[in-house]
Amino acid sequence: MVEKLIIQNFAGLNLEIELGEITIFIGPQASGKSICARCIYWFKSFLSRLEISINNNEDKRKFDESCLRNFKEYFSSIVSTTREFHIHYQIGKLSIKLTQTNNKLKIIYSPLIQAASNKFRVRTNKIKNKYSSSKFRPNNILRYQQVQEFTEARTAWAMEIWSLADGNPIRNQAFVLAGRSIFSALQGSILTFLSNNTLKDPLMRDFLREYEYARQDQPQPTNPLLKSIIPLVESILKGQLLTQKDDNYLILSDGRKISLTDASSGQQEAFPLILFLLSYLDDSRNGFLGPHMLYIEEPEAHIFPESQRVMAQLMTNIYNETEDLKYIITTHSPYLLSSFNNLIYAHQLAERLQDQPNELKKLYKIVPKSQQVPLSDFRVYGLENGKAISLIDHELGLISASLLDSASDVTAEQFGDLMALDPTTQA
Repeated sequence: MVEKLIIQNFAGLNLEIELGEITIFIGPQASGKSICARCIYWFKSFLSRLEISINNNEDKRKFDESCLRNFKEYFSSIVSTTREFHIHYQIGKLSIKLTQTNNKLKIIYSPLIQAASNKFRVRTNKIKNKYSSSKFRPNNILRYQQVQEFTEARTAWAMEIWSLADGNPIRNQAFVLAGRSIFSALQGSILTFLSNNTLKDPLMRDFLREYEYARQDQPQPTNPLLKSIIPLVESILKGQLLTQKDDNYLILSDGRKISLTDASSGQQEAFPLILFLLSYLDDSRNGFLGPHMLYIEEPEAHIFPESQRVMAQLMTNIYNETEDLKYIITTHSPYLLSSFNNLIYAHQLAERLQDQPNELKKLYKIVPKSQQVPLSDFRVYGLENGKAISLIDHELGLISASLLDSASDVTAEQFGDLMALDPTTQA
């Protein structure tokens, strides 16, 4: 299955990328990492919006207009200041394009989508007409039959779309924003109020709504998967998670219990992300309604490099234990890429050591099997000057070290220049 995003002249970006099970964007600030992630999020929401539109009996014109309004809401400042741009998303046989020419925005999508949707509209209209006929007296049996027929029609449409997308459309998404620490101590009704009423940013509203779901969808303490997960969580948070009456606390190593409002910036930033990750271990959510996509901005935010390494281990552990979970990750941190590299290398070694059980046992003590991931699952891109460069070194079978070493090379060069001026180092 090929899944691509092509961007031309949007937010200064001109790139073509292929998506993987775990897609990572790394680069300096303002390089376009979040724009790429948010474009993917918007396009992957297209089919869900289409299904809602059909259920609301909207025609193609109304649906297209609502899509364009929605896109402008997500990217208002860019759309209003860019005269022409083109964005193209493709998965399998499904294709969706957004183009703006002479400040006029339009959306074009595969005739296959339209054909499947037209069949769905015709079928649902027949069902509505059938049960609105005067010859039927409303009763519970007829209502049940109507709901059943609607469900069958929706399932048939979804299966047709599913096949066009090579069996892999995303129906469930969550976007974990950067700057999330401000919301880590908010609870229940406050989150709901903010997500429904006061925020103009639609992505922020989506985040708050999904954050409240994640808080409620935590795995049971008896979940066997937690045995390997909890030590990683406690290593990152430097304490144990405790929930009392919908309030969240940390029990620190010295026994103190603190609320999240009193926690460090790193703990506050990591906490919402960890809740999202843990929610995928919940039995009612794992594998429910097909594939999930989790977007994570700056998983390394405000945490020490050692904790970044553990965060990478936590993400891959949950990725391996969860049915149909994918990641889109944006980061500034070479440490995080180095950590993923170790997990990729461990997977390679595990394959090479299959006939050496003693060595394999040693390997699993260093990197457990549950944290190992094959390179083939990754797509990693360095973003700079509006371009995207693949950082996968297929010859070595690892993420390229060139970007990982660049920051330390510059620092070392500067240190060398300083030493050259130091009288104490002169012969």
